[in-house]
Amino acid sequence: MAEASTAAFLVPVVVQDAPQYGEGHRGVFAAARIPRGTQIWTMTDMVEMVHHSEVRQRLQAMTREDAAVFVRQSCVMPENLERLFVNPRDAGRFINHSSSPNLGFEGALRDISEGEEIVMDYNQHGDPEWYRELCAEYRVLTERQVAALAPTEPLRTQPQKCVWVGV
Repeated sequence: MAEASTAAFLVPVVVQDAPQYGEGHRGVFAAARIPRGTQIWTMTDMVEMVHHSEVRQRLQAMTREDAAVFVRQSCVMPENLERLFVNPRDAGRFINHSSSPNLGFEGALRDISEGEEIVMDYNQHGDPEWYRELCAEYRVLTERQVAALAPTEPLRTQPQKCVWVGV
């Protein structure tokens, strides 16, 4: 698997294995202390925004497997329910779900310790009908489905949905 760029992160982070989510899963971890309120990530050109009316046309040009990865590495932001945010290259897609998040759209929700995994609540993402139908068609869980399946703390195992995280 190609390395994911951490260039969009505004704080030092590392992407490393996160075996508590299952074999082969990764997460984003703070490489230094991050104070509460700190903006952690910024939008770059590595994230593509595709209007929902154009998504299926894009997917038809791909193999079924590549199309599923495309959908899995995407999400819908609550402030833009008409677009799919696709994130195949940026390490932000490795931020995992937690019902006790330390990251929100505006930044760090609390102080984050060095070495701590950066996690967010996937229930905060948009979940329009067209997106749910798209995910079902490609057998990919939506962020809200992942959140519903995730155990309460402490996290042990959960399906991973690779997502873009906007802060």
